[in-house]
Amino acid sequence: MRILLTESERRIIGFCILFLHIIMCFVYSIILLNRHNQIEYVEMNSLIGLNLKDTEIFATTLTHISIILHLSGALISSNYSNAWNRWIFLNYFGYWILFYFMFFMSEVVFLLILTSHFWELKPPWKFDIISSMKQYRLSEDIKVMLDKLQINLKCCGGKGFGDWMDIAWIPRQVIIQRTGIENKLTAEWVPESCCNLTFDGPCYPKFVFKERKGILMHYDTIEMFNSKGCNDVLPQYLLLLTKKIIWFIVVIMTIQLFIFILSRYLLTSGREAHKTDDPTKSHIGWVFFYGDPVIYFKERLEGNRKRNRSEKTVRKRKGKTNPEHIKRTDENRDNLVSIYSEEERERLIHSNKDSG
Repeated sequence: MRILLTESERRIIGFCILFLHIIMCFVYSIILLNRHNQIEYVEMNSLIGLNLKDTEIFATTLTHISIILHLSGALISSNYSNAWNRWIFLNYFGYWILFYFMFFMSEVVFLLILTSHFWELKPPWKFDIISSMKQYRLSEDIKVMLDKLQINLKCCGGKGFGDWMDIAWIPRQVIIQRTGIENKLTAEWVPESCCNLTFDGPCYPKFVFKERKGILMHYDTIEMFNSKGCNDVLPQYLLLLTKKIIWFIVVIMTIQLFIFILSRYLLTSGREAHKTDDPTKSHIGWVFFYGDPVIYFKERLEGNRKRNRSEKTVRKRKGKTNPEHIKRTDENRDNLVSIYSEEERERLIHSNKDSG
């Protein structure tokens, strides 16, 4: 769509683009400052077997590139009103728009990756954190993530706190010392992060058996620990979080697309103003359909025609005429028969030869 833009309208568009660039720089700076949330999101996905480490690196790279592009775009927009008559400035602006469009397409790829991840998280669940639970004492990172998971989502184990009692994550000598049962490889106690924070009574995460007056007593663990299993809670949480991220990216990309369209109108109208050397008049601006490629090839074709005309002129001056020119010259000489008499014709021919 073509739009006529005056000088004042171009200045307003430049101010709007500058304002949008500042907003985008602020948004992406906040994303970088909260990068630990991205890392935690990736690690929580790794607990259920989904590796998004490469996606997190890709997103961080896009964030840094976006800040650079928006800062440079803000600089260009702020100087556009004073530099519309500089052709080299308009060329730089055109290159910036090209890089901005390539960056926008990279964000489209990132959005498609997140969308595919969103569909992987949909039920029926096929995830199990038991393999991560077995590394609770072997990896400090997994221990921290499992504790955060069980505290924030109020869950315990895979299907329940009983899963912690079925895996050997406590050394055997500790089990024998605490329970006195030598033939049992696991003990019935859970991490402290499984404690139910809403439970009024005390929580005994270290052991659920205690000897009192020679009698082995069992505490009521139903209310003491979180009853929900993390296999059900975690995918739902990640599904909701991924959905929010996708919508956030869609909003960001909508603003970026709006910046791209305004920049294209500003650039194309500015080029037309530069060609006429009169910025006070209204000049046409467009995005795609009026077409830079069409104008480029049209100007290229006109340049080739001018060059061909100049080459023909040079050949004529050097006396190198083409067959068509010779044919036209012969026809002109034949026409002399019907116009002039024989004596006049001979005189004209001899005079042309002498002048040649």
